[in-house]
Amino acid sequence: MMQRFIITAILLSAIFVCHSYETTSLKSQLESIIAEYKATIGIAVSDDHDTIAVINNDIRYPMMSVFKVHVALTALKKMQSERISPDSIVLIPEEYLRYGTYSPLRDATGGKSVSLPLREIIDYTISLSDNNTCDYLIEFCGGTENINDFIKSIGIGETNITCTEDDMHRDINYCHNNWATPTSIIRLLQYIYNGKIINGTYLNCLMQSMLATSTGMDKLRRGIPEDIALAHKTGSSDRLPNGVKIGDNDVGIIFMPDGRLLYLAVFITNSTENDTTNAFIISQIANCVIKYINQASSAN
Repeated sequence: MMQRFIITAILLSAIFVCHSYETTSLKSQLESIIAEYKATIGIAVSDDHDTIAVINNDIRYPMMSVFKVHVALTALKKMQSERISPDSIVLIPEEYLRYGTYSPLRDATGGKSVSLPLREIIDYTISLSDNNTCDYLIEFCGGTENINDFIKSIGIGETNITCTEDDMHRDINYCHNNWATPTSIIRLLQYIYNGKIINGTYLNCLMQSMLATSTGMDKLRRGIPEDIALAHKTGSSDRLPNGVKIGDNDVGIIFMPDGRLLYLAVFITNSTENDTTNAFIISQIANCVIKYINQASSAN
């Protein structure tokens, strides 16, 4: 069923006739939304044909758990290249299931060693944003250096990955070391969905996990009508002693009912707003984008 959904969406997007967007109009609407908040906010909106709006792209935004997309993608590329099935069973030793960090798998197993399919590790990492399974996948890939090199090798610049989740929990300042720009994330999502990096069961594995994301339901998901599918990944940091939020993010692919694909990345950094407000900002941006695209479609 999931494979049929993805294939159908690809076919529909392939026959979509590109609309001419008034980029300054959407940009001005988004700038109006974010102007009142005490935070630095970066936004990129695109479809498969055009960049629709970009705001504050010249900043290195801490990705937080958004970088788990890069980790999962690298792991799936390794699996595809080495013909390792996503259904292969692997052992996650007890020492990987650390306490003092967010880990639904550790909670489910009581911190004991567990064997499970690689696709479930991808699910835990993306859908549930498990920090321990993320670090297991980083080790599977050969470390952050391999992941960083791979992401650059596929043509994604303006991105840096040098820290594990454990690194960032040991020192919150390390969160700044895993950074990206909104446009680099948009380009990565386009490459992923268009099958330029992984395909077949490996692409379906990642897309299914992103479609099932259950974290940050008050972010992009809140601003998008329920009947519109969203494949996305959220990210959120702890706060510095002075109360500043390092990062609050959500990036994803929006499957419009008429077959169009929209790519949306929202990064918030250096925010003194509370978490509820940060999430509301992201939902407002998503809602504004959907309304604008629908209005542009009606006008054409």
